[in-house]
Amino acid sequence: MTAKKTTTSNPDNVPVDGSKVTDLTTAYRPRTFDEVVGQDATVKGVRAYVAKARAAHAAGSTNYPHGLLFSGESGCGKTTLAYIVARALVCENIQPGYNPCGECDSCVAVYDYETGESNPLCAKRVIASTGTANMSAVGDLISYTSVRSPLPSGLKIVIIDECHRMSAAAQDALLGELEDENKARAKGTIWMFCTTEAKKVQPAVMNRTTPYVIKGVSDEKMAPLLRRVAEQAGVTADDQMVDTAVFYGGGSIRGALQYLGQLADGLPLALPKSLDLFEAILRGDMLSAVNVYAQDESGFELARRLYSHFRQARDFFLELNDRVPAEERRYKPPIYDKDLLRHGLVGIEPLLDCMCVLSSALLDYMKTGCSEALEASVTVRLIRLLGEARKAAAQRRAKAAEAGSSRETGSLPAPGER
Repeated sequence: MTAKKTTTSNPDNVPVDGSKVTDLTTAYRPRTFDEVVGQDATVKGVRAYVAKARAAHAAGSTNYPHGLLFSGESGCGKTTLAYIVARALVCENIQPGYNPCGECDSCVAVYDYETGESNPLCAKRVIASTGTANMSAVGDLISYTSVRSPLPSGLKIVIIDECHRMSAAAQDALLGELEDENKARAKGTIWMFCTTEAKKVQPAVMNRTTPYVIKGVSDEKMAPLLRRVAEQAGVTADDQMVDTAVFYGGGSIRGALQYLGQLADGLPLALPKSLDLFEAILRGDMLSAVNVYAQDESGFELARRLYSHFRQARDFFLELNDRVPAEERRYKPPIYDKDLLRHGLVGIEPLLDCMCVLSSALLDYMKTGCSEALEASVTVRLIRLLGEARKAAAQRRAKAAEAGSSRETGSLPAPGER
């Protein structure tokens, strides 16, 4: 995507002072529910879960869910929220709003933010993989849950990242651990699954977990967050940097912070593949669109980010055509190339049609899991839709030009054109 260039005297991508590239992703790491940005509904749900679980545990009951599933876009805080929930469940000095204190031995044992480590007897985090290592890792986890936790609560936490990568056999092996009246409760184990593609998780596993959806953060909440993080980190970031990082982040906090760090260092941006795909669609380049889609590991994640670019383009397109009052405009710098946007999208109506097609394709994928249909929508239907819109616009312009020429010469239109 052609964007407003960020000037830099550093074409080799090396920091001017030779120091490490600014990393703002570690500067924002929520430790309590109150610090989580843009997930109000989900935070409300997990607070209620923690309240119920702590009350039941204090009464000597195990009658509360022992399996949680966090799903949503990459970089929006699934694992971070899982750790906050884990700490809140075992905290010895719980704060108002069921926020963990972060200072007691139990909180530190579950996750120590200073060292980035957990006490292996209290909490374990694994990143799921594919292949034979899958079953071996699951076997190790099941053995691990048999070890008594040293925490006063007696609970153990298991967090499995990218759980959709687990084979069907590996997921089936966990079913016994997730049964309502079975092993998880007897062992005092809380299982937390994190995934960007909940559709690939076995239905039997999903039915035995409580789902929580992590959504992309809106632009209105992302921009103030980036400014606050940059200020706390001592990084100078002007409005253009923030708006550009918000745009390219596509709702991902981690992505937006990465872009803001690159801009602060004066480095050229490493743009996401979803923008390459968006540009190919605007240009009507089906071959490039197919190649970009094929290179990405998660077509669903790519298509979801593509939808966010269409949504942002819609807002900016309205501003380009002065349909939004100046005082309400959100994008101060021209992030899009105006000519590409106007020529590629033709008008607001074709853009909205694209959003409807893409939204429908994403919903169908979530219901059926058919990746071929999603790919066809992204790489073929959108390009054809915009191509037809451009053709119709060209015909309208030709007719208007012909009509204008006829008026200038004083000639009458043909009988069929009257």
